[in-house]
Amino acid sequence: RDRLYITHRGDVHINGNVNMGANRLDLWTDAAGDTVDITGSLAGTGQLEITTLSNIGTAAGGDTITDASLGNITDGWSTVVFDSIHSNYTVNTAHQFVDDTYFQANTGRTVTVNGTIATAAGTDGVLRFGHSSQSPTLDINAAIDTSANGGVVHFRKAATLDVSGNI
Repeated sequence: RDRLYITHRGDVHINGNVNMGANRLDLWTDAAGDTVDITGSLAGTGQLEITTLSNIGTAAGGDTITDASLGNITDGWSTVVFDSIHSNYTVNTAHQFVDDTYFQANTGRTVTVNGTIATAAGTDGVLRFGHSSQSPTLDINAAIDTSANGGVVHFRKAATLDVSGNI
């Protein structure tokens, strides 16, 4: 399988419909204040990784992927990975994810969930928090709901797990 990296010191824009087939797509922003902007459908059956974010969902400042852009990621990816290597990030969206979705970060970083996230009915969604080889802090302040599809919530190798929302 092929892999396409789009790395940019600035905003990353995907305008129009894109189908990656079975290939992997990695989108990296590389500077504070950047946005990943997806205006058409983004389809594929490989892995989609969006890295170096500070905010997932509509939020002011930081590296952001908006709610509208999240809605343009179509069902069918083997996994969707949100990752931050150099900073903490916050999930500020009330969104239903349709594919296996990972929220991960490096050791010493924090993933904070402030918006209710769920898996959509009729999908294979599994929500995974943490990292297989790193130990981030996970701070869950909102509901996580997989009841629509009998999905799974998996916490992996967290340095600290702080849950004040409903799971």
